[in-house]
Formats: sequence, C-alpha cells, structure tokens
Amino acid sequence: MPATFLGSSWYSLGTNIRLTTGGYTTFHWGEWRYAVAAKGNPLTVDFDTFVTRLADGTAWFAYITPAVVNATSKDRLDAALFNAYRSVTTWP
Repeated sequence: MPATFLGSSWYSLGTNIRLTTGGYTTFHWGEWRYAVAAKGNPLTVDFDTFVTRLADGTAWFAYITPAVVNATSKDRLDAALFNAYRSVTTWP
C-alpha cells in the first residue's frame, strides 16, 4: 500500500518531502562539524551539503565549506538554485 501524506510537506531524518502539483519534491541539508585536537596541527572539518530533487526528476547538489551558519544564507542559496532552474527555457 503506498504512503499517503495528509499535509503539504513531510520530514524524516533530515529529508524533507513536499507534495507539489507535479508530484513529490525532496530536499535535504546536511551539516558536518568535527574537530580533533592534535599536537601542533588540529584537524577541523566544517561543511554543509544540500541536495534537491524536483518532481520532474531534475536534481542538484551543493557542497559548501565552511558550513553556512545561518538560515538566511541557506534560504538564499536554495532560492538562487531554484531560480537558475526556472531560467532554463530549453534543456540540452
């Protein structure tokens, strides 16, 4: 039996699913921050990932380092990528 969604969006373990007029759009923000104390040269890792798959099958992925620290910047990146997608009138 297929899953049903009563609301306009659904979230599970970092993955968001939104019902659109053309089907389901999924997206996920991932973040990794890690620091290891080492003699004379500490190791730090700090990055974000962002993936989107639209209902029409179009998808994109972004790797950002250092990690984005505020929601406004994440929203702006999301909007810019979506606007770039919308600006394409003919796909090769």
